Amino acid sequence: DYNWWWRSFLTSGFTAVYFFFYSIYYFSSKLEISDGASTFLYFGYTIMLTCILFLFTGTIGFLACFWFVRIIYSVIKVD
Repeated sequence: DYNWWWRSFLTSGFTAVYFFFYSIYYFSSKLEISDGASTFLYFGYTIMLTCILFLFTGTIGFLACFWFVRIIYSVIKVD
């Protein structure tokens, strides 16, 4: 089943979604930003960081799963 590749990437990458939701919470509860340009900059940088974090954590999760699957299938003896 080749679908584990995407599942491992997306599952670990969704850490970035939690980060994005927390940044929305932080913006609404802690920050005192009322200017439109500052809000645009905050969410622009947050979205960029969220995308980078998604790719970074997704890649780490995929590589860890790929390494694990290669190790467990290299140990199996096929007769």
